[in-house]
Amino acid sequence: LSGRAGAFEAPDERGVAVLVTGRAIAGTPWYLVAKVERAAVYAPLQRIGWLAIVLSLALAITAALLVTIWWRADRGALARRADEAEHRATRLQKHFALAGRLVHDLVVLVDARDATIFEANDRAVEASGYPRDELLGRNVLELRERDTAIADADPEMRLREIVERGSGTFTTRYLRKDGSVLPLEVSARTLEIDGHLYVQAIGRDVSERLEHEQRVAALAADRDRA
Repeated sequence: LSGRAGAFEAPDERGVAVLVTGRAIAGTPWYLVAKVERAAVYAPLQRIGWLAIVLSLALAITAALLVTIWWRADRGALARRADEAEHRATRLQKHFALAGRLVHDLVVLVDARDATIFEANDRAVEASGYPRDELLGRNVLELRERDTAIADADPEMRLREIVERGSGTFTTRYLRKDGSVLPLEVSARTLEIDGHLYVQAIGRDVSERLEHEQRVAALAADRDRA
């Protein structure tokens, strides 16, 4: 790596293209490196592309069916249902158009009025341990670990600040369904879709990074004692 710092792309010892991030550990001759194969990073994006095509076809077929039914039944009631379905599909399309390129992170769309989870990507569902139908509709603030020792001890105030300012970043800890802790770095922003205000939160699981930092700190302590 020749002492390079930050994130960059390079071939590894096998000649395979990888994405690398690294930094020197202050006060030591050590260099901390994390890498992932480039193919592993881009493969999910390709799957998202195919999924978008399938969803577009499904939406087109659904729209055609709704039009047919609308002409054969009570126009008033079916028109309202079709409008609601189209409204929801539009919100989801706009949301995942923004979130698709961040598929490796946890992405949730939260209703700004009551903090309920309106939608979540597969990574967020997997990380939470909840089935999708249990995760959607839950209050995101209730999933947070209630530990007043951490920085964002008042999640309600944090949400209000994000809504007022339009964006915000913070570090927090959530609880999975099995009770284990999920530490996250979160970047949130408000998102207005068809006149309704949402908060789009993108979280990065920092469990491995924290474990690395703890191991490095332990090694440094052992070195100092030696």
